[in-house]
Amino acid sequence: MLLSILAHCPLHAKPGLQHADEELVKAANAAGAASQKQSHTYFTFNKLGDPKSDITLAPLMVAGITQAINSVNGALKGPAQNARAEIDQYVRLAIREQYKLDDVNVQKAMAYFLLAVATEGFVETDTTGTQMGNFLGQWRGGGFA
Repeated sequence: MLLSILAHCPLHAKPGLQHADEELVKAANAAGAASQKQSHTYFTFNKLGDPKSDITLAPLMVAGITQAINSVNGALKGPAQNARAEIDQYVRLAIREQYKLDDVNVQKAMAYFLLAVATEGFVETDTTGTQMGNFLGQWRGGGFA
């Protein structure tokens, strides 16, 4: 049985994020654990096979997650942009937990999880948007009628 990637986060998740995490764990367990050989394909070594070189996530694997994120909100929307910014951190945690990230259902669940991180987030973290988006009309010389 695969474990939650939120177990590695020191912050307490809000209910929406907890639900997305539960759905991700269900999808990951349905797909089964990735073998060590599979997990190795999720990374790209920048210097041919040198394990000490920079390691990045494989573009094809990230593309599936990115496409799933963009299909929900559109690529230019704030939540999608914020979710894509979280891919590296949370996908690396998923790889450590042996999630089979080349499975389409796991990729979709990961996309919804990342959107939940961007929109719902953790207790005592602000995911409400920009200063302009939260404008209350109270700065001197400013205001919208």
